[in-house]
Amino acid sequence: MAVHLYGKKNAQTKSLRNHQNSLTWGGFASGGGCLCFVQSLWFKSIAAMVIFQKRRKHFWITRNFSSFTITPQRFSSLHGLNLSLFKPLKELRGLDLSFNCFHGLFLTEDYRSLPTLKKLETLDLTWNPINLTMLTPLRALTSLKNLIVRSNQIEGNFPFQELSVLQNLKRLDLSYNRFSSSSTAEDLNALPKLKKLKYLDLGSNNFDQKILKYLFALPNLTSLFLDNNGIKGALNDQGLCNMKTLQHLDLSFNNFSGNLDTCLDNLTSLQTLDLANNNLSKSIPSSSIASLASLEYLSLSPNNFEGSFSLSCLANHSRLKVVVLGGMKHNKFQVDTEDPPN
Repeated sequence: MAVHLYGKKNAQTKSLRNHQNSLTWGGFASGGGCLCFVQSLWFKSIAAMVIFQKRRKHFWITRNFSSFTITPQRFSSLHGLNLSLFKPLKELRGLDLSFNCFHGLFLTEDYRSLPTLKKLETLDLTWNPINLTMLTPLRALTSLKNLIVRSNQIEGNFPFQELSVLQNLKRLDLSYNRFSSSSTAEDLNALPKLKKLKYLDLGSNNFDQKILKYLFALPNLTSLFLDNNGIKGALNDQGLCNMKTLQHLDLSFNNFSGNLDTCLDNLTSLQTLDLANNNLSKSIPSSSIASLASLEYLSLSPNNFEGSFSLSCLANHSRLKVVVLGGMKHNKFQVDTEDPPN
């Protein structure tokens, strides 16, 4: 076990994101390319390509540097990707459109016609300059299990209503956008309908504290990333301790304050707990940490914790690889290293 008493930050929670992404695509590389510089004629060719590839189960439109290019002056003539072109691909299971320059998703017909893609399980729209209204056509893809819409700089209220109909979702990645919490109770109550959701990444957005109790109501969530949102307020009394299925929790780089709730000992499945770079105070509940015997990574610093913390409470943590406790924001905290675990 590596114990960092001077605030050294481990990237384990960040690498988990990459690991989960590789699992989603079965180890295939995805992304790279910029279709905004391909002639609009290329999009017409997709329809012809679809006719001959109806039995393909995976379809990548990435790394497509065509010799048919257009100048930046004609850039505005390319409006986006017509999802209707994929309707004939009834066996399609994975569609990776990441790292392109689609300025939108649109349909030449009613979006409710898209259920012909009944086997589509994975859709990756990473790094495309789409906006919030362009997520509406995704409502028709009810077979989706993995939806990745990260790094699009999408602004506005979190799309609860649009996403709540995708009740087969297991993985949802909306990180690195500019989503904020919705203000209506109707929208907030829609999220718990995603009963199969296991992995949720909302890191690097603009959410506030009121989203917490709705996220914590998701019954089967195992991984929750809500880091770097600037969320303020107390962490306790939010329902966190009812999430007994959680294995990975990242709430780092926010503005949580107050003390750690002792009911953390309910989260016995936790493997990763990252609460670094907040304003949590008072003492660290050693008895609760001692109950988290499945931990592999624990980061509690920097914060405003006080008092002493004995490493002896980690004696039964046989899987623990990294502990970050140093670099608190004042000198009222100390680590007792006597008889540390092996």
